[in-house]
Amino acid sequence: MTKILKIKKTPVITDEYVEDKYPYFIRDFIKTMDNYNLSIFYHNIKDIRLVATSKKNMKNKNAGAEYDIYSNTIHYTPSRVKADIMHELLHAATRVELEDGRIAGFMQVLNNGIGIGLGINEGYTALMDDRYFIDYDEEKKNEVDYVYPTSKYICALLDYLLGQEHMEELYMNADLLTLFKELSEYSSPRKTYNFLIRFDNLHMEADKNMHPNFLKVNKLYEEIIFYLAECFLTKYKYMYINKEITDEEYEKSLAFIEFFMDQTLTYYKILKSRKMSKYLPTLQEKVDIKIKKKTLE
Repeated sequence: MTKILKIKKTPVITDEYVEDKYPYFIRDFIKTMDNYNLSIFYHNIKDIRLVATSKKNMKNKNAGAEYDIYSNTIHYTPSRVKADIMHELLHAATRVELEDGRIAGFMQVLNNGIGIGLGINEGYTALMDDRYFIDYDEEKKNEVDYVYPTSKYICALLDYLLGQEHMEELYMNADLLTLFKELSEYSSPRKTYNFLIRFDNLHMEADKNMHPNFLKVNKLYEEIIFYLAECFLTKYKYMYINKEITDEEYEKSLAFIEFFMDQTLTYYKILKSRKMSKYLPTLQEKVDIKIKKKTLE
C-alpha cells in the first residue's frame, strides 16, 4: 500500500503577491475564493506559467485547459479560457511540493511516479468549479452536466458523509492524509486505499474514456457504492450508540442508506441522469417522503 504523504503546515501568506500583472481570471479566482486559506495559491502563482496554445498541443485533446503538477504550468486555449481556467486554477491553488513527491488537492504523485487520488481529486475539483464558478461563463453552464459526472456524484456523497464545509477545507489544504484517516475510521485503511484506487480506475474508464467498458465500470462503481454504504452505516451506528441521534433519526438514516443504494447501486441507473450530483442534497427529503408513505400505509 502506497504511503499517503503528510504536508507541513502552510504559512499564512497575504495577498501581497497579487499584483496587476496577473490576468483578470486570477484576480476573479481570488475574489471568489477569498473565504479560504489561499496560502498555497499565493505561493504557487509567484512562478506559475500560463501558456496559450491550441487543443492539438494538449495532452488531453478534449481539454480546453490543463494543469501540469510538475512544472506549475497551465496550458489553455484562449477561446475556452473562461469556461475551463477555474478548474485548473483550483489545481494550482492546492499544489504542494514535498521531498517525496507532490500533492494537488486530494491527489498525490510520489517521485517514483506512483500516484493515487486522481479520481477523487478531479471529481472534487469539478464539484468546486460547479459550486463557485458555474456563472463565470455561459459555455461552462451549458456543459456542467457533462464534466466528470460520475466522479462528481461520488464526491457529492463524500460531502454528505463528512460535511461539505469540512471536505472543502481538506481539499483547499491539500490534506489527503486527514481525509484518508477519517474515511478509514468508518471502514479500514486497506478498504479506504482500495476505494481510492477503484475511484482512480473508475474516473479513467467512465469519465475520461469516450468508449468505456461498461462491465468494468459497473463493477468498479458497485464496489465504490458498497464501500460508501459501509461508511454511512458505521457513522450512523456510532451516532446512535452514543445517543447523538434519536431512534427516529436512526431509522431515517438507515432509510437514507437503503434509498441511495437503491437509486445508485448500478452505473446504468445513474447514467440515465447526468445531473446526479445535483439531486443528492434532496435525497434526505425523498427518504422522509418514503417514510411518511410507509406510515400512512
